[in-house]
Amino acid sequence: MRKNTISRLLNQISSDNNYLVLLFALLITSSAWSFFLTSVSTILITAAAILNFWFQRRKYDKVGGERDFSFKKYFPYVCVSALFFLTVLSGLWSENSHDYLGAIRIKAPLFVLPLSIYFLPKLSTKQFYKIFTILIIFLGCYGLFIIIDYSFHSKIYTQLLYFGQPVPHIRDHVRFTILCAFAFIVGVITLEKNVLIKIFQRIYLAALAIIFIALHIISARSGLLILYASILVYIIRLAFIKRQYLKHSFFVLVIALIPIIAFYTVDSFHQKINYFLWDRQMQQQGDSKTYSDGERWVSNEIGIKIFKENKLLGTGVGDFWDSIKKEYTLSAPSFDPKMPHNQFIVVAASFGILGLMVFLFGFLYNLNGFDYEILGEIKLFFYLNMLLAFCFDVPLEAEFGIVFYAFFASLLIKQNDEKV
Repeated sequence: MRKNTISRLLNQISSDNNYLVLLFALLITSSAWSFFLTSVSTILITAAAILNFWFQRRKYDKVGGERDFSFKKYFPYVCVSALFFLTVLSGLWSENSHDYLGAIRIKAPLFVLPLSIYFLPKLSTKQFYKIFTILIIFLGCYGLFIIIDYSFHSKIYTQLLYFGQPVPHIRDHVRFTILCAFAFIVGVITLEKNVLIKIFQRIYLAALAIIFIALHIISARSGLLILYASILVYIIRLAFIKRQYLKHSFFVLVIALIPIIAFYTVDSFHQKINYFLWDRQMQQQGDSKTYSDGERWVSNEIGIKIFKENKLLGTGVGDFWDSIKKEYTLSAPSFDPKMPHNQFIVVAASFGILGLMVFLFGFLYNLNGFDYEILGEIKLFFYLNMLLAFCFDVPLEAEFGIVFYAFFASLLIKQNDEKV
């Protein structure tokens, strides 16, 4: 009797995927502000995948059906996990076991999340939209808090940005703004496709406006670059689809004017631009030590040097930081050692040209299915988002960026099995 009750309960849970919407929403929202909740939600998603696999296996044993595992279907998820497998493999030529094990721990979600999502059921269209609705509303509330706090403490924000420091209340301001930029363009696509009821359309509009303003207050250049690049690509794409070139040229002009208006009306944005110009001037004069942009350029140059010295297999992820410190001592002794600010450089220096080729193959393999349907649009802008992030940051070297990439890349693969 008890066994039958458990079976009926599992059957009910497996047939209703709303619990997955809550788990997925908890994962992606908590990644912005709580390491603990991110870890908890990852564990819960993994547990749900294990239970679903066990239940489906029992069902298959009883009535027959499709196999639980197909490597052909799993291969796209393997591509998402490519950097994790490279990290594990690099232990063969890494001497620093402490850093090696630390890198595996950090990159574990690149393996765990794709594998878990593979074994979980596909969401319905309504459930798929719910995840983004929860995310956009959450970011809208978070953005509203930032706007209100800025209105009361604008001098503190401006002073922090004057010295090249991030604004308060955000755990990882660069990757947070990357998430905001992606959520913003997804919200625009959803509104343009007219798939929401009117009340949610109004909520979306309000949340997107707040996110847009908050991004300019935070003034992280990577996030703003991705935001404006996504908007411009979206407008240009619409112009060619609808053949309304003059109308959309006007929209491009408006978008180009917004940063100029923000420069003169938002103090934090104004200060960020001034700091950037001052930083560039100091670099040209040969003084980069105490300026963030100058330090980034030096870190990239150091990373390229390390790659040139270890072209085939790289240093191995365990020895990468030791190699950075050594190269800084030789080439830039007056600077504090920093990780290169380019994901491709980090991969090349850590795993060599062979590892870089594997990483690029894994990233590019899932670049397909760009149609005019909403899923194709979201996929296009997700990969545009990640490509730009890889050029100006190292999102796959920190938990926030790893969870963001692993989750959305895997979810889009899952939903693409049968179009949403």
